[in-house]
Amino acid sequence: MPTMPTPPSAILAVLQPFATVFLQKRVFRKALTLFIGCVLCTGGVTICAALRALGLITDGAYGRFHRLLNRDRWNMLIASKTLLQMILKAFPSTILTFSVDDTIERRRGKKIRAKGIFKDPVGTGSNKAVTCSGLRWTPVMMLVRVPFMKRTVALPFLTILSPSERTSAKIGRRHKSPQRLAEQVCHLLRRWFPKHTIVFVADAGYATTGLFRACRKLKINLVTRARSNLRFFKSAPPRTGKKGRPRAKGERLPSLKEIRNDEDLNWAEVVVESYGSAHETRFVATVDCLWDSAERGRAEVRLVFVKTPGDGVEAPVFCLITDAPLLSAEQIVGTYAMRWSQEVTHREARELLGVETQRQWSDLAIERSTPLLFGIYSLIFLLGHRLYEQGSVSLSQTTWYKKDEPAFSDLLNAVRALIREHQLFQVWTRHPILRNIQCPNELLSILEGIGMAA
Repeated sequence: MPTMPTPPSAILAVLQPFATVFLQKRVFRKALTLFIGCVLCTGGVTICAALRALGLITDGAYGRFHRLLNRDRWNMLIASKTLLQMILKAFPSTILTFSVDDTIERRRGKKIRAKGIFKDPVGTGSNKAVTCSGLRWTPVMMLVRVPFMKRTVALPFLTILSPSERTSAKIGRRHKSPQRLAEQVCHLLRRWFPKHTIVFVADAGYATTGLFRACRKLKINLVTRARSNLRFFKSAPPRTGKKGRPRAKGERLPSLKEIRNDEDLNWAEVVVESYGSAHETRFVATVDCLWDSAERGRAEVRLVFVKTPGDGVEAPVFCLITDAPLLSAEQIVGTYAMRWSQEVTHREARELLGVETQRQWSDLAIERSTPLLFGIYSLIFLLGHRLYEQGSVSLSQTTWYKKDEPAFSDLLNAVRALIREHQLFQVWTRHPILRNIQCPNELLSILEGIGMAA
């Protein structure tokens, strides 16, 4: 029976804090083996593909690795907290900025109970709506600035399965919408960081008064994009002293487009930091108002209108809604621009880490496999940060594309090269003839080329 490979010391140092997540030492050893195998996979990421990448195809007890996902006892929430603490330690920040957005993992199969029919964000256009069968996930990411990249990076640490209402009723599970899950995530983050300044960024789909009221109660700064069909009112007028119930809100404000085109609106020119750390000029205007929702009550918010210089009157309305009293208008716009990095994370996780290529069908294995792949994305950045400080990260330059900073694929290549060199060193030193010969550098370059990510 082949023995499980020993991971390099650099990888073991990063993954050692996760030993407390697993109740047994042998389960942690299986997790280390599968992590190395998943990193070495260049195509679809499955348990068998990971074992094939490590040369464990003759292991007759391969079923024990499947049990890591569908049977073994370990806590995913503790692993998420450990990963978040490691991210914060590697990339410290005074203001903790988090982002949330749901994504669809396209899956088919009769045995996958949590799958549902959702709108496909890739195929849906302005004139048509395309649906797909799959699993809806709600990844929570921390937006950080890494020293070797200009843009903000979205590192996922917690990924939650969010079935549709119809699917939840079918499997006998209490339905929780992504917006409701975002409220619970805010409570969780405040419990983990009771004294930190937290900023929570979300798209227009998470613009609900329930989330705003929860963030105001938890003292979390929430920034989202406003939908055009929301109803806003002026603040409640002062009491008149007469009998009867006082007014809870003032007069209703016009639509967002009418407010934006109002001549009395005070526009201020500011310089904001957009995606990729580029500084651009924008015109912003703020309006304090009351947001009334028939379902979840009222919330005091601030509308931040954003306009690009040169836009005409008929330009589409771009309005942000927030309850962050300590953030300026340019900080609010820059914070919302940071959330575009999570779209990059979704794409790179699919293209380079094999999301949507899993073949698990049991409920527990499905709830663990995709969050683990998103967690590997963050671990690659933690490992790449160490290797970059050691000068072990090289840029994969081509004649048709020049890069001035490492990408995620370069970090993945560096981690793969570290694993291959460690495997070669173990085999080379144990061989009775080769151990007396120095390993040529050309052989290491060949192994590096085999493991290229992109």
